[in-house]
Amino acid sequence: MLVYVDHRLNKIMEIFWEYGSVIPKEFMEYMSNDEKLFVQQYKKMINDYESNLPIELDLAKDIEVPTSANIEVRVMRDCGSIITKNGSTLELKKDTIHYVCREDVENLIIQGHLKPTGL
Repeated sequence: MLVYVDHRLNKIMEIFWEYGSVIPKEFMEYMSNDEKLFVQQYKKMINDYESNLPIELDLAKDIEVPTSANIEVRVMRDCGSIITKNGSTLELKKDTIHYVCREDVENLIIQGHLKPTGL
């Protein structure tokens, strides 16, 4: 039984680091209440650690250095309007393609609302 629990928790941590601190709901719906509590406590532990660092650092973001600050994405679900870091408004409608600053849409990519086109 402990091997099963250990395997599940390791898989949850793997998903946490793969998707960032926002685990998609399609994974969350298969978790028990105790596993969801583990995710919350794990996220809090990471946030507490980051807040004690002398520099601002988000450990849950990609650890690979992007090759470009911009990215082309396809909108998979209507997201409405977002305000970018430079203050402009971007309308994200399903099946549209945009060339945007990666930082502006990173969380939407992690959540599965946007998908990099690979170009």
